[in-house]
Amino acid sequence: FILPLMLRGCFAFSVFEPVTRSAGLVSAFRCKNTWTDDPLKKAALGRRKPVQGLGNKIWSGKASDFPKKPIEHSGSPYTIEHPKGIPSTFLDANKMKDNPGSHHSRKIVGRGPGSGLGKTAGRGTKGQKSRSGGSTRPGFEGGSNSLYKAVRKYGFKNANRIYYKELNLNQIQLYLDTGRLVQPEDRPLTIRDLKDSGIFRGLNQPVKILGNGKEKFVGSNGTPLNIEVQAVTASAREAIEKTGGKVTTVYFNKLGLFHFLKRPHDSITIRFARPPVKKAHRYDVPVYSLPGQPLDIEEEQDMEESEQESDREYA
Repeated sequence: FILPLMLRGCFAFSVFEPVTRSAGLVSAFRCKNTWTDDPLKKAALGRRKPVQGLGNKIWSGKASDFPKKPIEHSGSPYTIEHPKGIPSTFLDANKMKDNPGSHHSRKIVGRGPGSGLGKTAGRGTKGQKSRSGGSTRPGFEGGSNSLYKAVRKYGFKNANRIYYKELNLNQIQLYLDTGRLVQPEDRPLTIRDLKDSGIFRGLNQPVKILGNGKEKFVGSNGTPLNIEVQAVTASAREAIEKTGGKVTTVYFNKLGLFHFLKRPHDSITIRFARPPVKKAHRYDVPVYSLPGQPLDIEEEQDMEESEQESDREYA
């Protein structure tokens, strides 16, 4: 009769803790914490007290360059690292490091069962994927016909397409106004000038002028624009010629383009190639020659005649 009363009294208050033994009775219990059957009080007992976030609180009060993004939540790794508040030297160069959690330790496999990745090292038992180099290629579907083989293919890649670096008229006008591009008086502007002025860095392709901004194009002050490029649209040509300028299309093959853009012009000894027959109508100059080094027309005609004779003999 006494034991149930004792147990009931202890259950009314809390968890139990064994104490001294009395003669003829089982262990008595002492209540340690308050306990209740009221659900509202139960919920209140289970709640944790809110922890005040440190935020961007300055420890020394002398910091000027502080992170702008507030660190307000109590579980922030920064507040855990700095429980007394973020110090004023938080962003010193000798204390900068990666964010916590941005680097993970390397997974070590095959070193015993304690890690959970021993023996088979996380690869399972046997099979293709458990072997060294046993992965399948992208698109493999277990031997059945792959999707990329089953669907129809569209389009093609034109081997004869020429990829141009594009230059708009509004860009040319801007470079002329700011002095980045200057029109020489004794020769036309070339793509080498565009490269040397920094308009095209690492230029290794032909240049094409487009007509965007043709309404506001007025050319350079005093000197009409005279430029040599590989291609030009009809609207761009019309806008340049309307201001008294001139645009000439010239042809370079890969070797000629490399020498013209990379070598000093005084040291170029090669003869520039003629354009292909099917594309010759696109260019205003049949064979390009460097400024100040006019092409010998008689020599060019003699070479053409000799090539025609050799073609007849071969035929």
